[in-house]
Amino acid sequence: MSEHHVYFAIFGFDHDPSQLDLLMGQSADDYWREGESFSATAPEAQRRENRWILSSLLDESASHSDHFEKLLFKLKRIAPQLESLPDDYRYGIGVSQYFFMDDPFGQAIQEFLSKGKAPDIKVNTNYTENEAIPVSYLFRPEKQMPELEKLALRECKGEILDIGAAAGCHSIALQEKGFQVTALEKSELAVDAMKKRGIEKVVNSDIFDYKEKQFDTIILLMNGAGMGGSLAGLKTMLAHLKTLLNADGQILMDSSDIKYLFEEEDGSMWIDLSRDKYYGEMEYQVTFRKWSDKFKWLFVDFEHLEKAAKEVGLSCDLLANGPHFDYLAQLKT
Repeated sequence: MSEHHVYFAIFGFDHDPSQLDLLMGQSADDYWREGESFSATAPEAQRRENRWILSSLLDESASHSDHFEKLLFKLKRIAPQLESLPDDYRYGIGVSQYFFMDDPFGQAIQEFLSKGKAPDIKVNTNYTENEAIPVSYLFRPEKQMPELEKLALRECKGEILDIGAAAGCHSIALQEKGFQVTALEKSELAVDAMKKRGIEKVVNSDIFDYKEKQFDTIILLMNGAGMGGSLAGLKTMLAHLKTLLNADGQILMDSSDIKYLFEEEDGSMWIDLSRDKYYGEMEYQVTFRKWSDKFKWLFVDFEHLEKAAKEVGLSCDLLANGPHFDYLAQLKT
């Protein structure tokens, strides 16, 4: 199926959409059939209605005017046939939100969901250059997750809040185990993808704005501590997360101590005296195709995490160390 940035659709009927070809005098550019999967990547995400679709068939590199001119040319040819449609049929022009949103992670997730493949997300930071994140990694099943993430899923209990859920791999694994999970994600495109993948409760919100209810377990995985952005931001985030915990609730969070980036061959540590910030406070730029975003991200060693937790009234225990300076922590009231 093509990705339609600007399209025309006829819907509101129960028969196979290809049957409209005869009435319209031409074949559609695409057909949606109720109940079919959006893609082989997410067979659980199914279409909810039949659609007969004409599209500009141009990609995101084309101008808005080119998209509309191409589509309007097609519509002029079928204008008389539209008058012959039954009264209960509906039709209209749609513009995909994905065409406008500058959300590289969300765009990448949507492309992989629809096509089963996507180029890597490119990452540059104030310390590193030209790193890449395979988009497939955001869709990995539990059996392909690192051991720390598997341990975090085993430690979950009760009702769960999955913060920064992305494509929903952790939420899906927990939902399949029978847990009630709320997937929280600020990317509208990622939220749409998770709903298509069958996650039952998805909330589009930034964690600092979310105050809806309390949970028994809150998970922040794939370096979830990073959402704090800085040591001060981490403390603010932990204080907020504490308000979202039920009595005896827990926070499961992973991060990494990146001091290895500054170690010399003789074991000494290189320190940038021009920076007055903690070495784990990083500046990220991520890019997917033409979409790019800049943000602050935090890698925090366990001692600093424990200190921030205690300052907001949370205990902090080290559950396990990973193979590359990473670890999983449990924070409790």
